[in-house]
Amino acid sequence: MPCSATALIDAINDANANGGDTLVLASGCTYDLTAADNDENGLPVITTPITIVGSNTTIARNASATDQFRIFEVGDGGRLSLQRLTIRGGDTTGEGGGILTSTGGNLRLADVTVTENTSAADGGGAKITEDATATIANSTFSNNDAGDEGGGLSNDGTTTLGTTTLNNNNADNYGGGLDSDDETLTASRTTIRNNETGEGSAGVDSDGGTVTISNSNISDNTTIGTFAAGIYNDADSMTLNTTIVRDNTSTGDGSEGGGIYNTSPLTLRNSTVTGNSLPGANGQGGGIYSDDGPVSLISSRVTGNNATGAGGIYNDSAPLSLISSRVTGNNATIAPGGLYTDVPITFTSSAITGNIPTNCTGSPVIPPGCNN
Repeated sequence: MPCSATALIDAINDANANGGDTLVLASGCTYDLTAADNDENGLPVITTPITIVGSNTTIARNASATDQFRIFEVGDGGRLSLQRLTIRGGDTTGEGGGILTSTGGNLRLADVTVTENTSAADGGGAKITEDATATIANSTFSNNDAGDEGGGLSNDGTTTLGTTTLNNNNADNYGGGLDSDDETLTASRTTIRNNETGEGSAGVDSDGGTVTISNSNISDNTTIGTFAAGIYNDADSMTLNTTIVRDNTSTGDGSEGGGIYNTSPLTLRNSTVTGNSLPGANGQGGGIYSDDGPVSLISSRVTGNNATGAGGIYNDSAPLSLISSRVTGNNATIAPGGLYTDVPITFTSSAITGNIPTNCTGSPVIPPGCNN
């Protein structure tokens, strides 16, 4: 296809009119969109199965464009597959700065970079709405910005991520890297790193639905708010398998949960929460802060986290199980350094050792076997 935005628009219109098509873009080309084609979309809404294949190819909103528009919208019944492309510079007052997948739409990304897109609402890079689906592989969401939630990606539908990176994204409120609500998120071999928020949950924010994260890394995310620099969990259920939550920071005074703030069922298997910190005054739960929601740690470690109180785990009246797990090497200004809990916990074949200033002394309830 010629290196022409007009040619691309015409080809999508033809594909929609004729039941779908595969469009091969010019190698090394930037398809430069200078005005909206419709509503807040730079290109025609996708309503049929369309595959767009690039090679070092970019589709971008021109920086001098006066219209605010995203790049793509996938409409009801549309199936959009993007391969080997960069989606750049979308800017919308609605959802999905780069890509919006509306109810009934299906999105597939393979080797795609979504970058420098802005939404005044949710999903700076992309938004997957309720009853929409997305499969994203070998792709990157970077330097996107959301005025509300999901700086990199916002999911209200069913989304699968594989070997994908969300880095250097920002949300004014929650989910600097990733926000997932209501339906299903499955992520494997995913890196969520160096994202920021102004309120909380700089890495991952989840409110409702089922979340499973495996063989992934959630690290170096920062919020100037007061909770959940790494993960905020209010999902119906969240499971972390062989996943690292590392070096996340909540800088506000009175922060809770540097690595994870939990209010709903959470299971960690073969996972590590390490190096997370609450440098402000009166922070609680440098590694994990659990409030009401049941937490199970199975063959997992909470180590090297820092806070004013309970550098490792702060458990506020929630069911907590430590099974073949370790809480070690955490630091707090006020005892205990390892585990604080105000209710009895399940403690099986586990260890709480080497924490500063104490392991459990200072906690209202001290688990049997905690070495102080």
